[in-house]
Amino acid sequence: MSAQAHEPAPRRVAHRAARRSLVAAVLLLLYLLVLLGLTMAPHPREPAQLVNLIPFKSILAGIRRGGWLLNVNVLGNIAAFAPLGLLVPAVSRRASASGIVLCGLLTSTSIEVAQWFLARRVADVDDIILNVVGALLGYGWYVLLVRSVPHPDHKHES
Repeated sequence: MSAQAHEPAPRRVAHRAARRSLVAAVLLLLYLLVLLGLTMAPHPREPAQLVNLIPFKSILAGIRRGGWLLNVNVLGNIAAFAPLGLLVPAVSRRASASGIVLCGLLTSTSIEVAQWFLARRVADVDDIILNVVGALLGYGWYVLLVRSVPHPDHKHES
């Protein structure tokens, strides 16, 4: 038998939870590094130091035009932040919807400000809106996943 089989049940549960949190923390760190790489690399087709402070301007343009603008700008910004909403609550079980909104807002705003100051990309308030929506969708998926998957440490009563 394994050493884990001899541990008291509460210790095994705590050990599994700590291992899951560590894996989630490593995945969160890798995700953030990839996100920074994607968002801070200069874009060859966008002039530097442009800023859009008009909410929904680029979102509506993307919806109207469709194609690349819709897929990359609108859907891409949502998809880019969904992992944040999935991974943060996996690292910190105390995460809430409002905490995810704040985390998405701070992360996205930091990226947009850095893009503007470093003249890397177009800073756009709509990116912040879409990123927060993506983080919330990721959190919603996390909540649905946690509720739908039976926890292996809980005994089901007949």
